[in-house]
Amino acid sequence: MLVNSKRLGIDVGGSHITAAVIGNSDSGWEQSFKTRITLNSDDSAYSIITALSNCIKELTAKVREIEAVGIAFPGPFNYENGVSAIANVGGKFEKTFGLHVSRE
Repeated sequence: MLVNSKRLGIDVGGSHITAAVIGNSDSGWEQSFKTRITLNSDDSAYSIITALSNCIKELTAKVREIEAVGIAFPGPFNYENGVSAIANVGGKFEKTFGLHVSRE
């Protein structure tokens, strides 16, 4: 792993999205930028993806050379293929069913 490499980690929760850039330096991994926005998990797939995209755009505007992006998205989810499998779980994120999140 390269020193000074940067990664973007994103946690999608039922009421928020939190995202942070971490960088690898001589002293280990350190957070450099962070954002948190509110989210309505019952909103349209378009609105959820737009919120996710806005977090990514906000942080990549501050840090250009991102080596990798990791997204933690609630399940059920086909994590290997990046496709939402959320259905019949009480409304949260159900409008994303079948959506290929990593492509969007």
